[in-house]
Amino acid sequence: MRTRILLAALAVGIMAPLPAAAQAFGNPVVFAGVDSVVPELTLAWDDRIAGITRSQFVRQATDAFELGLVSAGLHITPRGTASTGGKPWVVCTVNVLYDDGLIAYSKRVSYQELMLDQVTTQLGIAERWSESSVGTVDMDNFDADYYGRDCAEKVELEWRLHN
Repeated sequence: MRTRILLAALAVGIMAPLPAAAQAFGNPVVFAGVDSVVPELTLAWDDRIAGITRSQFVRQATDAFELGLVSAGLHITPRGTASTGGKPWVVCTVNVLYDDGLIAYSKRVSYQELMLDQVTTQLGIAERWSESSVGTVDMDNFDADYYGRDCAEKVELEWRLHN
C-alpha cells in the first residue's frame, strides 16, 4: 500500500500524470546534428535516506550521466563556461522519497535549448524532448550510478536514431 501511495505522490505531485511506468514527450529529431551538450543533474532528495548523502548521490549520478554521454559520442561542455552559449542542455531530474526501507523514484531526462521568442524578442528555454519513468527500489539496491546511466542511455538511444 505504501508503494502505491509513494508512486501516486511522485506521479501526481512531481511529474505529469503517467498512464504507465514510462512516458515520452516531444520530437526526438531535435537531436539531429547535435554533437555537444551541456549536461545537468537535478535532485529532489529525502533526508531520511541512509547510507548515502545527497552530495554523494549527486556526484555519483552526475559522473555516470556524463560518462554515459561521452561514451555515446557526445562532447560535454561544462555548465557555467563561456562555451555553453547556444548549446543544448540535457537535464536528468531525479526525485526520491523514502518510506520503511523502500525508495520510490521518478526520473526525467529532457533536451532543452535557448529559443528566441519572435513576438517578445526575449530568450527563453524550450524543452523539445523528454522521457519520464517512475518506480521503486529496496534501500539495499539503491544505486546512484543507475540513475545517471539510465538518463544517459535514454539520450543515447534517441540521439543515435538521428546521428
